[in-house]
Amino acid sequence: LGEFVRRVGDPNLGGASVRNGIMTAYRQRALEIALFLQANGPTKASQVATEVGDPKARDILYRDVYGWFDRPSNGIYELSSRGNQEVPLWGT
Repeated sequence: LGEFVRRVGDPNLGGASVRNGIMTAYRQRALEIALFLQANGPTKASQVATEVGDPKARDILYRDVYGWFDRPSNGIYELSSRGNQEVPLWGT
C-alpha cells in the first residue's frame, strides 16, 4: 500500500513487462533526481535533496540502484553515461 501512495499517477500500462522495468515510486524519485542533475550538472547531494524536496535523495544517489549517477568528488553527484542514455527512455 505504501508503494501505491508514494507513486505519482499510474505510469504502468496494463500488461507492462517486468523485464523492461516498471515504474515504481523509487524509480520515480530516482528519475526526478536524474532530471535535476541533467538540467543542473554536478551538484552537492544536500542541494539535490533540497531542490527536489526529497529527504531521501542522498540515499538514492549513494545507492545508485540503476547506475544513473556518478560521484566525481566527495558529496558531489552527476548523471552517469548510463543515466544519460536511460533517463530519456522513461520519459517525464
